[in-house]
Amino acid sequence: MVAAVKRLSHFGVHKTTLAEIADDLGITKQALLYYFADKQTLIKAVLDYIAKEYLQSLSKHLSLAKDFEEVLVQLVETRYAYLRKYYMVLCEFIHNDAPKTSDLISLKAYLHQQEQQALISFFNDALSVKEVRPTDAKSLVNLVQETLDAFAQSANPGHKIPEEKQIKEMMQKQKEIVRLIYRGIAA
Repeated sequence: MVAAVKRLSHFGVHKTTLAEIADDLGITKQALLYYFADKQTLIKAVLDYIAKEYLQSLSKHLSLAKDFEEVLVQLVETRYAYLRKYYMVLCEFIHNDAPKTSDLISLKAYLHQQEQQALISFFNDALSVKEVRPTDAKSLVNLVQETLDAFAQSANPGHKIPEEKQIKEMMQKQKEIVRLIYRGIAA
């Protein structure tokens, strides 16, 4: 799996073949096809691998946050780190014009739900120590997620591969947005 993730992360989905991944592994393409029926199956496995790694990293970073504002900032920073690390794989699935398979839609929904559960838990912790004013946690977290997602989409209207500078600027603006949201709910 690591070889496939590495190659796809470097060259992207469309510029990577199963034969190249097999070569990286020192096996034949037919041997690779024994484990993955086709390229789409391999890509799904790679995306699942990245998603699992992302959620583990997010959990670790959120647990180190000292308050809910930092939780929100860590969400942005962890998303940014994974976008940078796996951009050539993820860019083909980020844009609205990318083909949406049921597996991809399910994976995105799962990631959204997992982020949501973690953020709600941290919000409730902040509420219990009166760090934030009472509000509906699920609605607030949905607003944060949807705002970050919409901002990311609008930051790249031409669906071109953005330069590192553009990605970093987007992250900085997203951090400003979550800090603004936090100030609106801080007790």
